[in-house]
Amino acid sequence: MVGIIVAAATLIYYGATFFQTRWDFAREHRGYIVIGTPTFHTSTNTLEVPLENPGKSTVAKVLVHANEATMNLNSLTSTPQNRMVNGWGQISLPPILPASGPTTFNIPVPGLDIERIKDARQFVYVAIRVSYVDELSGTTQAVPPVCFFSAPIEPAREVQWPRCDPSVVIPEMEKWDENENPKYRWPSIP
Repeated sequence: MVGIIVAAATLIYYGATFFQTRWDFAREHRGYIVIGTPTFHTSTNTLEVPLENPGKSTVAKVLVHANEATMNLNSLTSTPQNRMVNGWGQISLPPILPASGPTTFNIPVPGLDIERIKDARQFVYVAIRVSYVDELSGTTQAVPPVCFFSAPIEPAREVQWPRCDPSVVIPEMEKWDENENPKYRWPSIP
């Protein structure tokens, strides 16, 4: 009886060790995506957003969903004046190799006036969702949604892109877009 118990305990131990080793290997060698801070290009009115794969395997079927909203403020009352919503777009990117440096995509910001942003009379919000397939495991993964907004910095009158809270901004963007286009919905990512 003792021999059966020892054999069962040994089998459980080696089985658990096998699965733990497999799980550790997959976790350590997976590919994953990190979203970098955007850069604004005034000549083309686009926001360039870098994605990077610091993992150890390739990520494929990279799908980006991005939404941009430009808001003008009334100079006297600082209330939202005319809101220009560009809406969301879907961008497919080629596979991203591990440690290959940033891969970028552009978000058009057609209503942007850089002087109004520098004077804090216009703000731009950008929300981004990314999904991809980790080639090591073959599973579809998603990066938690991120959000950036334009922030003028005094006295240099430069524009920075700090992160904002996507759980607040994305639902607000959905409301704005529903008023513009009732069929609008953010795509769901597994």
